[in-house]
Amino acid sequence: MYGAEISDADTVSSQLFKNFSIPAYNYGVGGFGPVQTLLRIKEKMAQRSEVKLVVFGIMFGNIRRMTNHYRPVLAKNTRNIFGLKPFVKDRKIVPMPIIKQNAAFLHYANSAFSNDYWRRPKAEFPYTFSLAKARLSESGKRLVDKGIRRLNGRPSRPLAYDYADEYLTGNLEFIIGEFDRWAPEAKKNGLVLFIPRNRADLSSPKKFVKEVGRKVKVDVRIVQGAPEEWEKYNLKPEGRCHPSHLELG
Repeated sequence: MYGAEISDADTVSSQLFKNFSIPAYNYGVGGFGPVQTLLRIKEKMAQRSEVKLVVFGIMFGNIRRMTNHYRPVLAKNTRNIFGLKPFVKDRKIVPMPIIKQNAAFLHYANSAFSNDYWRRPKAEFPYTFSLAKARLSESGKRLVDKGIRRLNGRPSRPLAYDYADEYLTGNLEFIIGEFDRWAPEAKKNGLVLFIPRNRADLSSPKKFVKEVGRKVKVDVRIVQGAPEEWEKYNLKPEGRCHPSHLELG
């Protein structure tokens, strides 16, 4: 858990040592998804035989970050325009491509807008067919659901939709399963910790966590907390991203 927007002294790892005298390494990276986290855990823990417990932190919204291989397709306002990354497809990890020429990068990035899981279909003739494709795309399904709920005066549920998506949950279960297989081989205890981004959604992965927890040996949990606690300590207004270490505590 990286600790964006707070000082080094306020990160979870620092607070563990300060309050409980538990030394902890912070290998979190801002913007990483579950695939990158898994690969980083395996890389870093190969050098840390003294580590007994590895915490695999997953923000609720990170279920969306697994299946795209070019970040701007999922997050159009990202500043990471060179955001190529490994991803998971049909329960297999697809490594990040090695690209050495500008032309090759441009080709790969542009093709992602047509082939990525979160691709947005282009508006083209015949427009009725184009609209139907947009409606059936993964991005379109979520936008329509959000619009219908807004018209009915009901709160948005973007992440609940994702945790009901069999393709996304199947791939996330695969990643957790890989972590579960790695932990005993590396002689580590494992904890998978699902972290809400704010009080707006404290339970979307609840069913998924319960079901996956029955299948693996590592502990799988959701960070708990009363809504008023999340409201008090959240770093940003509702609907935004990062909780503070006070929330996680």
